[in-house]
Amino acid sequence: MSQMIPLVLKDGRETPGTVEFKPRSTEGGVTTFVSNPGVPLAERRITYSQNRTATGCVKITSKLVWPIVQNVTVDGVSRPTVVRTAYADITLNFDGGSSVAEREDVSSFASQMVHLWQQYPLVYDYVVGLNGFY
Repeated sequence: MSQMIPLVLKDGRETPGTVEFKPRSTEGGVTTFVSNPGVPLAERRITYSQNRTATGCVKITSKLVWPIVQNVTVDGVSRPTVVRTAYADITLNFDGGSSVAEREDVSSFASQMVHLWQQYPLVYDYVVGLNGFY
């Protein structure tokens, strides 16, 4: 079993910034890392879970929750409020008999798929520009 350490992610800007997610807990088979930009309501989370099915398959799920908080004034009182939230879910499924090499390859391919928007304008336009393929 691996010891939990902080995770550091780079943003998608031209000059990348970083966001550090600190280990919080492992409860009910879900491990949580958090980044708090100062307001508890704005806490960003990464979670990992691993489930084994009755047929011996293993499902690995990782999720990112990224709330956007703005001050909203109601009746003259300004309060931080979540105005929208972005989510990313990555799920990997492996047969119980899969080899380490197979799991490494699929994990690497999935990681590269996520980064295609940085290399291919058509994927950037689809993912970031929210336009379709044609």
